[in-house]
Amino acid sequence: MAEVTVFVDENFSHRSRGSGWTTVVDGATVFNGSDTADNPASLGHICSDDGGGAFTNDRCYFSFDLSEVPSDGTITGVVMTLHFISVVGSQTDSDYLKFKIVKATEHNLTTGNGTSTWDDRDESVVHDDDNFVTCTDDQDNSFTFNTGDDLFAYVVAQHAAGNNAAFWPMSKLELEDGAGAAPTGMNRTSFAANGASTSSEKPKLVITFTPAEVPNSSIKLTGGSIKLSGGSLKVEG
Repeated sequence: MAEVTVFVDENFSHRSRGSGWTTVVDGATVFNGSDTADNPASLGHICSDDGGGAFTNDRCYFSFDLSEVPSDGTITGVVMTLHFISVVGSQTDSDYLKFKIVKATEHNLTTGNGTSTWDDRDESVVHDDDNFVTCTDDQDNSFTFNTGDDLFAYVVAQHAAGNNAAFWPMSKLELEDGAGAAPTGMNRTSFAANGASTSSEKPKLVITFTPAEVPNSSIKLTGGSIKLSGGSLKVEG
């Protein structure tokens, strides 16, 4: 068994704002977002009731280059870690800091580009079908991709295809908007990003894998001898 830590390759954020929570989650008015080339130290995340029926919702995108895992290795475990950073302002709703990791449908985005990237998600593919992770500001929060769930299978498939794997961390308020969940006030946090001054706080995947077996090769002499007068002897299994 071997392990590799893969730090984030691309990341950005963008925002939807308008009237009605479900409408905002669906992309009421989506603004162009940040660009991963800016190497932001952090990505802000707001999920708020702005008053008068208006709401704001942010989304943050993280993509990881899986090429550090050998192409012939078999992935056996995936854990994504995000460092949450507290922001001045209250967190009104207890469900805000409950997150799931959601599959992005495009693995090589570099910037928030209005509605075309806002809808880049598959909410049926998450890190855990049953449970949200309750997160804490100013510390690392980890999400284990269960081997029986579709998001783990997605990472395995992306690795086999030689592609990045990309994700959106999404709050319970956003994922359950159709069930009546909505912010009742201001909720804010930030995620450390690819430009974080402390490298250990950057978004990362810790991937465990089984290396491919190296075949055993041997030469057996039942008699006589081998003499090399020059060159080399190479045994291929």
